[in-house]
Amino acid sequence: MIALISTALTNHVIQSPGDADVGIVKATVERSRHCTTTLVGEDTDLLILLLHYSITDNEIIHFRFDANKQSKEHRVYNINLLKETLGDDVCNELLFVHASSKPPGDS
Repeated sequence: MIALISTALTNHVIQSPGDADVGIVKATVERSRHCTTTLVGEDTDLLILLLHYSITDNEIIHFRFDANKQSKEHRVYNINLLKETLGDDVCNELLFVHASSKPPGDS
């Protein structure tokens, strides 16, 4: 069923086995070469990866953080603006800091 739906939506769906965060982010960045793109997720890993992989010359990437599905509240981050404000060095170091601050066994 998933394969059938993916085939019907080939321009909008990427199927990825296992931990798909990097694949999702890379597809978002690739899509942002052509148009403003929004990634909706509930994982701070996505935010950190977006800051690492995004390209400020591309169209705007928004990250809509939906951590609490029970609440209708959500946060939207302009990744291009955040990356420009923080700078490439900080965004590249964030990946290491975030990974090394996670407890063992936490994915």
